[in-house]
Amino acid sequence: MATSLGHLSNLRGGDDLKTTHTVVEEMAGWAKKQGMNEEEYLRWLLGRLDMPESVKDTIYGVPRSLHRSCNQKESIVQMTKWYEDMAAVRDALGICLFAVNYTSAIGHRLSSRLLSIYLGLPFSPEELVTAGERIINLMKAYNVREGLARVDDEFPPRFYDEPLENGLTEGPVLSRDELDRLLGAYYTLRGWNVKTGHPTRKKLEDLGLRTVAEELSEKRLIE
Repeated sequence: MATSLGHLSNLRGGDDLKTTHTVVEEMAGWAKKQGMNEEEYLRWLLGRLDMPESVKDTIYGVPRSLHRSCNQKESIVQMTKWYEDMAAVRDALGICLFAVNYTSAIGHRLSSRLLSIYLGLPFSPEELVTAGERIINLMKAYNVREGLARVDDEFPPRFYDEPLENGLTEGPVLSRDELDRLLGAYYTLRGWNVKTGHPTRKKLEDLGLRTVAEELSEKRLIE
């Protein structure tokens, strides 16, 4: 469901490389071969994951659990938003896709250090996270201006009606109701209008995109 939500919310369309933010829900094969138990693996994973503790708490729970992360709506939408924001930062900095993903050690703190050292100017981790969110909202605003809305964040009907006939996902179909709830929760977390899927004027202005907010307001596309 996390991957499916990522496809729906993706501002570039169904770009699989941009939506590989499936929440980790089981131990990696190499960890099993080394004899690690789930508690040891989770401690290793979260110890190297460059992510705010508050975000880890939302995704993996308190106490932390791999299995909770894939079953809770809050976990899925938080991971989706976090990875999208960090993917925007990654692309802006020119860092490799595989260096910044949902299990990577390179996140907001290390990215801010890289940028600060390279430019000789101080950038905090929080500033980089905000920059990523600003990029995502600007991309969304462009789509809104061109006429896209929540109704367009949808899969073809066959995704919900036709079971897959082979492969690891053989049998099940997507749940339209569950994806709709996830999409609404995602919009809420982003600070966007749940009914339209559009950013609010307040969200755009809070991110320093006042001129963008004014243009969309003049066109009566946002509130």
